[in-house]
Amino acid sequence: MSDKLEIDHGGNAFPTEGGSDSGLYPDPGMSLRDYIAVNALVGFTHAFVGSGWHSPNGYQIEVLAKNAYAAADAMLIARKAGA
Repeated sequence: MSDKLEIDHGGNAFPTEGGSDSGLYPDPGMSLRDYIAVNALVGFTHAFVGSGWHSPNGYQIEVLAKNAYAAADAMLIARKAGA
């Protein structure tokens, strides 16, 4: 996915309203896009670590992170299309 595309981030995941009676601070939560990307990254990491993969210089994890956001963008586009 290109950074130039306007992606609907899917709203917020896990927002809290907060308030004096709840003991919680208002927080918009993370975007649904971030939440999906985190979960995709966990899956990618498990797949590669299980195969003996390692990242001596951190480059590979950057590639996995970019792919996680590409997967999240694809899921949000499919969601919007009603797939």
